[in-house]
Amino acid sequence: MIGLAFKAGRAVSGLDAVEQSLRKGKSCLVIISNDLTDNSRDKVVSACAAARVPWMVLGDRYELGACIGKEYRVAVSINDSGFAKALAELDAGAGKNNGGA
Repeated sequence: MIGLAFKAGRAVSGLDAVEQSLRKGKSCLVIISNDLTDNSRDKVVSACAAARVPWMVLGDRYELGACIGKEYRVAVSINDSGFAKALAELDAGAGKNNGGA
């Protein structure tokens, strides 16, 4: 599902792109890797809270990167409400929701 959003141009990856998406109000859901540094994690989670955007943790940087066809990524912003809702429902069904707006 993350790969589909990325290929459809409805997602961006990388810390800078995710932070920019949050600042511009485009982000509907942020996904971070479980091996993101504490400092970067705090920065992204704070930005999500300020923008009232839910966030979740999904695997490590290599697993998250594989979802979008890249070697590794530590953060992805889903910029489409339909994709974000579908991913949040999948995550809630798995019982792993880590953040909220």
